[in-house]
Amino acid sequence: MIHKKPTAEQARRIYGGPAAAERPERIKPLLLSETELAPLIGMSLSFLRRDRRTARLIPFIKLGDRVLYDMDRVKEALRTLEVGGAKPQPRGRKSA
Repeated sequence: MIHKKPTAEQARRIYGGPAAAERPERIKPLLLSETELAPLIGMSLSFLRRDRRTARLIPFIKLGDRVLYDMDRVKEALRTLEVGGAKPQPRGRKSA
């Protein structure tokens, strides 16, 4: 027996909700695990683990035995650690 994919109207009647094509995008999780966060910020798991024990540069939440990170707070913390970058060029003529 060959099954055809139901149309949007059929899916609505059968499943009582929007068809897959009409569903909103997945909601981003509020909190990330260390294995999810590490590749997003370009750091290793060992860096995050060592940071929790020593420097505490990256904010984290401890729920029981789970360690979770709020991406907005992590971005904020990383911005405060930023040093260097291009210096603005002085305007006007150079003195000889």
